[in-house]
Amino acid sequence: MKEEVYCYLCGEPRGDVVDWRCHSCGGPLTLQHENTFSIQRIVTTRFSMWRYAHALAPSIVREPVSLGEGCTPLVNAVKSNIWMKLEYVMPTLSFKDRGSAALMSYVRSFAGSRNIRGVSEDSSGNAGASIAAYASYAGLECRIFAPTTISEHKERQIQALGARLEKLSGSRELITQAAASADSGFIYVGHAWNPYFIEGIKTLAYELAEQFRWNSPDVIYVPVSAGTILLGVIYGFKHLLESGAIERMPTIVAVQPRSMSPLYYELRGEKYDPSQFRVGVADALTVAEPPRLSEMVRELTIIRGDVRIVSDEEILRAHRELGLMGFHVEPSSAVGYAALRREIDEIISSEKEAVVILTGAGLKTPR
Repeated sequence: MKEEVYCYLCGEPRGDVVDWRCHSCGGPLTLQHENTFSIQRIVTTRFSMWRYAHALAPSIVREPVSLGEGCTPLVNAVKSNIWMKLEYVMPTLSFKDRGSAALMSYVRSFAGSRNIRGVSEDSSGNAGASIAAYASYAGLECRIFAPTTISEHKERQIQALGARLEKLSGSRELITQAAASADSGFIYVGHAWNPYFIEGIKTLAYELAEQFRWNSPDVIYVPVSAGTILLGVIYGFKHLLESGAIERMPTIVAVQPRSMSPLYYELRGEKYDPSQFRVGVADALTVAEPPRLSEMVRELTIIRGDVRIVSDEEILRAHRELGLMGFHVEPSSAVGYAALRREIDEIISSEKEAVVILTGAGLKTPR
């Protein structure tokens, strides 16, 4: 089946399999293939995201790298029409494992022929741990470049999974540059840039649709930083709709902390200075200049989605309430529920089916 990678912004085809951005304009790459989604072709005996292998890019399904990611619980909470999607119930305790499984499957498809011995990645923690785990499983070395503010819990997790961790001061963009300039024999697989990472996140949408018996939920609240989970959910539901597996798109609401909210400003056409942002209690949401910002704005506009911002106080309140309901998540995972709390009376009275994506486990943060 046909599989193409090209620049999302200018449409220029990618030159080489190891390219991580467009050579013409510097934009992020996007992936397109001809595989359609078929309910009948789901491998129901396979209890991971690879039950949907037929709908994914051909290059990643030939020899998938898998630690059993996916098939996470969907749990009713608060009222009968409010649901929590427990994406932290994963091998490395975050949603990133879906993307890492697809990305490392892609890398393994050509690593031997290109004499690639390892991968490099920049991360505030969760993606670094995830890439480290899947690289180790695939037999590849791994270097993770992280800010000096990385949580000690995530630091220990990355090192325990066999990666070499390098902590750097400076902006996230400077850390990205360092990771992209790693040693010979290493390739940069930055999850914020690589379209195969997003390909793996699409399975979250497939899974939600299956759990709702192919009736889309009415609204989904998604925490957003670099935007991989947001775009994965959008592209996944669009793929389901185009394939005829569902009849309508859900309303997708991106949620950001007020202290780090570039998407909120950009979607509303308001000017902002990235230096105005700071890392708040949601310390996994740290990207002030996401490379896919214009892509997020365009795709949210196409599907008529929306974006909310929540304060640190609202995040901490939501975090405590989630814990009292039995969901032990890191504060960054609580931003979606913080946004839903504002609208909870309306949601309950309307009987809309609402889903909150809980992205990372509470064990990842010392607070």
